[in-house]
Amino acid sequence: MINGSGGGIFTVYDKTTGATIAGPTNLDTLGTGSCATGLGDPVVLFDRLAQRWFLTEFASLGNHLCAYVSKTADPVSGGWWAYDFSVPDFPDYPKYAVWPDGYYVGTNEGSPAVYALDRVRMLAGQAATYQRLTVPAIAAFGFQMLQPADLDGYAPPADGEPAIFLRHRDDEVHNIGANDPSKDFLELWQMHVDWITPANTAVSGPTNVAIAEIDSDLCGLSSF
Repeated sequence: MINGSGGGIFTVYDKTTGATIAGPTNLDTLGTGSCATGLGDPVVLFDRLAQRWFLTEFASLGNHLCAYVSKTADPVSGGWWAYDFSVPDFPDYPKYAVWPDGYYVGTNEGSPAVYALDRVRMLAGQAATYQRLTVPAIAAFGFQMLQPADLDGYAPPADGEPAIFLRHRDDEVHNIGANDPSKDFLELWQMHVDWITPANTAVSGPTNVAIAEIDSDLCGLSSF
């Protein structure tokens, strides 16, 4: 998947021969409503636990996360379930992860936002909701997103294990005057989702993991 002039574009290749099997296809041809016109920032994941494909982008108008789940393991002829999640702020730079109880998302919004999409219902093609919380922003960065940890391998985590989000903290930048001169940190956050009683959903953290000193000033603190 890549960004195109009219939103995300995906192509399916034979990974043995490199031959094109399908596409290029505009991702928004899978969508309806607001998601019928995509804007980009596409992400493709393979949900290994369910043997399904998961494609996403955001819409060109309004605040929408557009997500597509393959109905089978075949991304060409199996068909897709389409979802349009209307969210309260523009979900910039969305990054996704597969977890047993949800598809998790981190976005760059006014305050860094974390989302859980109801994976179980999406895999069944049923109407699905999402849950959204925010965490405090760190100083000096106008652009910031918490990266969700994606599940690898075939063995799922224990039932009820929370999803994990991560961001770095260069404390010379983000904690001026209270920084540790010998190390910087990775922040680990946990999102506990309760689909039955959403009021019980919570984000906890951060757990600070010390790392070697890093420098976030790359031609400025917000340079692209």
